[in-house]
Amino acid sequence: MKDTLKQIINDQRNENILLKNSIEPDILNEVSINLLYAIIISRIRRSGKSTLLQQPLTKFPDFYYFNF
Repeated sequence: MKDTLKQIINDQRNENILLKNSIEPDILNEVSINLLYAIIISRIRRSGKSTLLQQPLTKFPDFYYFNF
């Protein structure tokens, strides 16, 4: 189980690193990551919500994003 979780972490981190080369939407400039409250992102299915959430994480050297 522990090895499986390590593999999931590494796989998802590598996928997120690929996002560094993607085009960032303008809305990322309007939202700060250091907020004390939650932001709700509501869009239709398959419109890039997960990508929008993952892109800011690529700016940090040590980040964790888990998608199960």
